[in-house]
Amino acid sequence: MILPVYNSYNFLNDCVRSILNQTFVDFELIMVDDGSTDKSLELCQEWSTKDKRIKVYHQNNLGPSAARNSGIRIANGQWIVFVDSDDTVLPTYLSEMYKIVSNHEDVDLCISGLQVFRGGVAREKISFPELICNTSDYNTLFNHLSIYKHGFSVGKMYKKSIIDKYSIHFNNDVNIAEDCLFMMNYITVCSTFKESKIAFIDRCNYCYMIRKGSLSTTVSSYEQELYNYNEYKNTLLKLKNALNIRDYAFDYLCSSLPYFLDRVIRAIYKEKSSGNRISKLKTLEIDVYKKYKRAATKTEFILTYLLVYHQWYLYDCIRKLIK
Repeated sequence: MILPVYNSYNFLNDCVRSILNQTFVDFELIMVDDGSTDKSLELCQEWSTKDKRIKVYHQNNLGPSAARNSGIRIANGQWIVFVDSDDTVLPTYLSEMYKIVSNHEDVDLCISGLQVFRGGVAREKISFPELICNTSDYNTLFNHLSIYKHGFSVGKMYKKSIIDKYSIHFNNDVNIAEDCLFMMNYITVCSTFKESKIAFIDRCNYCYMIRKGSLSTTVSSYEQELYNYNEYKNTLLKLKNALNIRDYAFDYLCSSLPYFLDRVIRAIYKEKSSGNRISKLKTLEIDVYKKYKRAATKTEFILTYLLVYHQWYLYDCIRKLIK
């Protein structure tokens, strides 16, 4: 298990206790301290003295992707499982997934559900039916199960030999949905194996905490958000080519693209100059936005209409008014 740690002192004890309470005990826990400025590193080291399965690695602050990559390099196990340091897991988190992969040699990825907590309260469950399907079965994966919406690094068991052989890694330069890109790159590689399969279990043994100020709720610079969008789009195209996904099924994947474009637009509206904002709006892939954007409110519908029909100045005026 790989546990990236950054300024997690307030949550770390609960997280580690839940991991050490697993019914499956034959695992190593790699705690990667990513340059914490609180007492997280000391707490990691304290835990390592209590359980010989724990290894602690410290690095300068390089971000969660770099921390996960470091954990992968250090790991000695056959399977890779990720946990975030402010989350917890139920006692059968590992055993339920390991039972599947140990009984089915052709399974290269196991995916389980999770419970989502907001403000410390369980709000929803993300679950999957119990099934095993071919990695190339894009209709099941992306149409019926919509796994592109659930690309979290957690709740999954990856085969380390595949990660190592094909140099699959988290992109350090992407700061949103980098875990989803990792998953899709992994699936792209596995789809080239004749007998490769993905297993789903109908358990929600992972407790996923959503807190204020997470990267998913904050917007970076225009350049960063545009880079995120392009990396996500290019990863989808590679996946389409590898799995020979038909256009109708590829549309399910592309339905997530407006989310990334909306983040680009939000970054554009950090600009004070109307001319600069409009200039950048004109460079967006409006055809993608037009095809896949689904407006949730009347205001959003009006703004979408103005954007896709190139009414730049009116769009800019209204957008500034409601900001």
